[in-house]
Amino acid sequence: MRLRTRNRTGHLGEFPLALFVLLFFVSFPAVNLLGLATGAATMYLLAHTSATRAAAQEQYENALSGVKEEAESFLKTGFASFSRLKPCGGFEMCGCDLFVTATNYRTQEVLTFGPNTPVPPPVDASNFIYEYSCRTTCEVGPTVNLSNLPFIGAIPGIGKPVELTCVAHRAVEHPKGLGESEAASTSGADKYFQSRVTAPGQEPQDETQVVASGWNYPNLYQMIEAAGQVVVASTVLQVPANKGSLTDTTLTVAPGQRLWFDFKADGQWSFEPGRFTDADGSYGLYGNRGTSVQWNSSFPAGDFTQGSLVGHIITPGEAYASPGSFFFVGKDKRDYEPKTSGSVALMMNDSFNSFHDNEGVLTVRIVVTEAK
Repeated sequence: MRLRTRNRTGHLGEFPLALFVLLFFVSFPAVNLLGLATGAATMYLLAHTSATRAAAQEQYENALSGVKEEAESFLKTGFASFSRLKPCGGFEMCGCDLFVTATNYRTQEVLTFGPNTPVPPPVDASNFIYEYSCRTTCEVGPTVNLSNLPFIGAIPGIGKPVELTCVAHRAVEHPKGLGESEAASTSGADKYFQSRVTAPGQEPQDETQVVASGWNYPNLYQMIEAAGQVVVASTVLQVPANKGSLTDTTLTVAPGQRLWFDFKADGQWSFEPGRFTDADGSYGLYGNRGTSVQWNSSFPAGDFTQGSLVGHIITPGEAYASPGSFFFVGKDKRDYEPKTSGSVALMMNDSFNSFHDNEGVLTVRIVVTEAK
């Protein structure tokens, strides 16, 4: 009887070839596809984060530098390295271009400015809604170099790099800063109120930037028009909770004119540790009333909810604001006619020595109107 044995050498010799085919024609292209998806997601997040940061800045040059910083930060992440992101052009070769789109809410006319240049004067915030558009362009991948493989090497994103573009939009929160220099924004009445109407021995605190979000009343201008009024002036600013002095809005109100207020939907601040509230304030240590600050004429009276947003009309030559001169703003103050005329200023309602432990800011839109 003859025994026959099977020769397995041929099968083992084919294994490296099969592994090569599996890796280079299946696994590695799949890795590159994953890198392409990661790169696209990173660019999408970069565009939205950059637009959000730009929208919260008070000056155009700060918005532009903020976009560059966000781009440089994202391009250093592990996701960017994995997908081999490389910026293509953009402001100072960061891969991002910043545009400004102005839409006339009455005529629907759309104007585009940029890239990376301020809006030429005049900036008309009473008729136009301004929006930042961040356009991000980068070269993506491939994660694994397959350029020498036939067929696969010619496929964009898998065998060779591909250029992608993402665009994100955010409403400009400080339209006046689109065409003004930083020096212009820090001059004038704001310095007067910070130095004159302040707590003894307490310096004004620096304001902080917040992430942009939706407004409580996105149709505010339509409401104004329906009330038979026209916009005289408007602005968007941040009121810090820990600032023990009035924040000047740079707006003035004349006899017969009215004030409309709106807030970011996610806006909250705290008047004591752990007690966050919106512009309406909350029940504090003193019940439904604010803290008693009658002994210091720079702060609101105790007739308003603690932690609420209150306003004051500063008259020329006024050094201190008496408690009875404040008015309650809250989060639903619209179509309000002040009793006096002058400069509009805002602050949190809190006691004289309690501002140091406050946290947060409120982003406020103020519109001055008059009858048609």
